[in-house]
Amino acid sequence: MDNQETASKKSKKFNYAWVIIAVCTLTIAVGLGFCSSSKGVILPYILEYTKLSRGLYAFSDSFRYITTAIVNLFFGTLLLKFGVKKLMGAGFLALIGSMILHAVSTTLWGFYLAGALLGLGLAWTTTTMIGYIINKWVVKNRGTILGCILASNGLSAALVVNIFTPTLESSPAGYKTVYFIIAIAVAIVGLFAVIFIKDKEAPNDATPSKKQKGDNWVGISSKEAFKKPYFYLAMIGIFITGVVIQGISGVSNAHMKAIKIPANVIASVTTVSMVILTFTKFLTGFIYDKKGLRFTITISYACALVSMILIAFEGPSTLGQVICYIYVVLGDIALPLETIMIPIFAADLFGKKDYAKMLGICVSVNTAGYAIGSPVMGFVFDAFGSYVPAFYAGAVLMLLTAIIMQFVINSANKEKKRIEEELKTLENLVA
Repeated sequence: MDNQETASKKSKKFNYAWVIIAVCTLTIAVGLGFCSSSKGVILPYILEYTKLSRGLYAFSDSFRYITTAIVNLFFGTLLLKFGVKKLMGAGFLALIGSMILHAVSTTLWGFYLAGALLGLGLAWTTTTMIGYIINKWVVKNRGTILGCILASNGLSAALVVNIFTPTLESSPAGYKTVYFIIAIAVAIVGLFAVIFIKDKEAPNDATPSKKQKGDNWVGISSKEAFKKPYFYLAMIGIFITGVVIQGISGVSNAHMKAIKIPANVIASVTTVSMVILTFTKFLTGFIYDKKGLRFTITISYACALVSMILIAFEGPSTLGQVICYIYVVLGDIALPLETIMIPIFAADLFGKKDYAKMLGICVSVNTAGYAIGSPVMGFVFDAFGSYVPAFYAGAVLMLLTAIIMQFVINSANKEKKRIEEELKTLENLVA
């Protein structure tokens, strides 16, 4: 009787992982949604008020991406030294500082510092950190849950547009009020994170289901990874993915405007994209949990390739406008390659042994691609008067990257099988 009662109590014990998931969701919502996605909405108001050059102001994004890339290279080392709670706390302070600087700055260097702080804060509170935390706390349906968490970015970005637009329009300096409100929201969520996030290993007694895919293996160390040719091929693939997808998605609206698509259609396409991206992040994680890495990235890279061909055929005609909507659907299926799939790449290809360091490297390489993608698109436009040549080049690069990543998966699976066989042999010898 006592044993039955004890078993019943254990089965009813609250799983603290749900608290972690809730805090991670709020963190992504304010970090990527309020702090990052708001920049595109607020940018015209900043430039109108400060009279700064659009081109020179754009370097604030370069400071952001460069900072994120550098910091993520040392993510594993910093995590080992300071722990999750302290790094996240410092990240939230950096985000608050960035929002305040965005509100009060009137010079380019003020905005550059704000961009660097934004990059630092996002490095320690968003994709890299959340991917690490979820990898520790969640075993079953990890991809689906990570997708749901990252989907909060799209929802919060939509809130930014709908809630803050009246304030932005209220006065020339309305954007300052918006940034102060965002800083307060960040401070509140940051307080929750510092209180509820735990540094110690997750007390998670869940076990992988029979259908659980290959991201839960013992893994290899970073030193071992550096000796594997497939590590460098994976980094090339992740880098190119960042360059192409971020570069092309970043100019999709500018391209539509340049080819004379009506403003109301551009606004409609953008809204549809925000909604669809919310679901594709969840869908990508769900597909990964059910079908594994190879199937998931095959679908994603195929959609990326086709979308980059389609965007070249957008135009002001009825058919050209319809293609705009088809492009955003396929493009949004591909976009998770640079968000939810990065933590999954790190876990599935390299395992648990040195996950924090490998995750930091993967995110750093991908972010370096972001920093390159935007200026490359600008140079292409300057040279050809159109982004279309870059779209065709992007399609070719996506095809090559898809092939490279298939080889990477094959090599990683062979390494995984070899290690598992060695462990079984060792267990048999001990037995």
